[in-house]
Amino acid sequence: MAYNDIALYRDVAAQIGTGAGYYETTTRLQRSHHYPTRPFFTVRHPTLAYLAATFGWARLQQALLALMAMAAAAWLVRIEHATVLERAAAILALVAGSAAIFSPLLVAVHDVWAGLLICLALVLRNGKAWWLGLVAVAAAIAFRELAICYGALSLIVSVAERRRAESLAWLGILALGAAGIALHASLVHAATLPGDPVSQGWLGLRGPGAAFYDLAGVSVLALLPTRAAMGLALLALVGWAAAPVEQRTIILLFLGGFIVLIGVFARSQNFYWVLMTLPTWLIGLAFVPRALRDLCAAALAPRPSPL
Repeated sequence: MAYNDIALYRDVAAQIGTGAGYYETTTRLQRSHHYPTRPFFTVRHPTLAYLAATFGWARLQQALLALMAMAAAAWLVRIEHATVLERAAAILALVAGSAAIFSPLLVAVHDVWAGLLICLALVLRNGKAWWLGLVAVAAAIAFRELAICYGALSLIVSVAERRRAESLAWLGILALGAAGIALHASLVHAATLPGDPVSQGWLGLRGPGAAFYDLAGVSVLALLPTRAAMGLALLALVGWAAAPVEQRTIILLFLGGFIVLIGVFARSQNFYWVLMTLPTWLIGLAFVPRALRDLCAAALAPRPSPL
C-alpha cells in the first residue's frame, strides 16, 4: 500500500512520542516520502501530533465521540420551532456527518477535528454561551489553519449585526490565530532545506461543483451513486435555507464560502478540505421536507389579479 497522509501523521506522532522535535521530524518524513515542505502550509500544525503522542489515538477517538455528543446535545436544544421528526433527523444527520470519527485511522485527519469544532461553534452562536464558540474556533484553528476563514466570517457577521463585544472577541481570536500561524510558518521555514519539494500551489479552478463532488466522496453519501450523492448535498443547502434556527444565515454563508474556496483553490488532492464543513452541511437534510413544503405553498398560493 502506498504511503499516505494518515501514515505520515501517525509516524510523526510516534516519533515525537519518543522525544523527537516536531518540525524536524515532520519535514524529514515529508522529505523522505516526497511530500512538499514548502510553502509552510504543507506542514500541519503540531496540535494533533502532540495530543496523540501524549494520550494515544484511542483516547483521542473517545474525545472526538464526546465532542460529537456535545454538539448533538447543543443542536437538539438550540433548534427552534422544529418538529420532533426534524430534531431527530438533525441529530441523525449530525452523527452521519461525523462518521469519520468512528474510524481509528481517520482520527488522525486534522480537518475532521476542525469540522466538528466549527459545527459546535455554529450552534453556540447567538446564545448565552457564545464565548464557548470562540474557544471551539480557536481550537479548530490550532488543528487546521483553514478554520480561520470561519473566524473571519464570524467577525464580519458580528460587525454587521452590531454586536460590539462579540466583534472585539472575534478580532482577538483572529489576531491570536494569525500569530499562531505566523509562528508555525517561521518554525517550518527553519526546518526546511533548499532542495525540499515545493507544493503545486492552491489554484485548482475546479468550479462550483467541486465541493459537492468531494462531499459525495468523503461522507456517508459515498454509499450512493455519485450523482445522487451530489444531489442530496445540494438538497441539504436547500434545507438550510428553510431551517428554523437563528444560525441559518451564517451557516449558509459558511457553506457557500467553502464551496467557492474549494471551487477556486482546491486541487483534486485537496478533497479533504470539505471535511471542515461536516457534519454541519448534512444537518440541512433534516429540513428538506420543510423547504419543499414552503416552496409548494409559495407556488400554489393565489396571486392577486393584475386588474
